[in-house]
Amino acid sequence: MDVVAGPLLADSAAGEQQRVVERFLAAMTSGDVPGLLKVLAPDVVIMGGIAARIDPGGENGTAVSFVIEDGRITRIYAIRNPHKFTRLGEATELRR
Repeated sequence: MDVVAGPLLADSAAGEQQRVVERFLAAMTSGDVPGLLKVLAPDVVIMGGIAARIDPGGENGTAVSFVIEDGRITRIYAIRNPHKFTRLGEATELRR
């Protein structure tokens, strides 16, 4: 499993969020189910499609984004389409 870290948040919560993600990754890669349950909120939501676009000769991966509240992961978003990866480094303004 390759893990690529993106830019960290500039606020004081960034360190805590990084530690939660590191604990999540350690539990996932070692098969530590009790450790995994400690970092996931009881009502965690996982968003992502089960299908993947495969380009001949290309590599496919999954980009994962987390929402962390009160020291636990409450949402996991996964993107597996490599064509969407090109925008991962861009800031996007959200509006209602």
